[in-house]
Amino acid sequence: MRFTFGEIAEYMRVMADTAGPIALALRGLSEDEREATKAQVVEAFAPFAAEAGYELPGVSLTAATS
Repeated sequence: MRFTFGEIAEYMRVMADTAGPIALALRGLSEDEREATKAQVVEAFAPFAAEAGYELPGVSLTAATS
């Protein structure tokens, strides 16, 4: 599977809204810390740059029981 984001700010919003412990950590950062984190994300995401933003690889784990 693939996660696509048009820009880093969109990724940061999704993480802050949905990513459990990551969301809590992001919400607790000061504005300067958020900007520093964003700069690190920009650097880390460089290999995943695509024409329309970023395409991040992902894995979907599914379990079934009866």
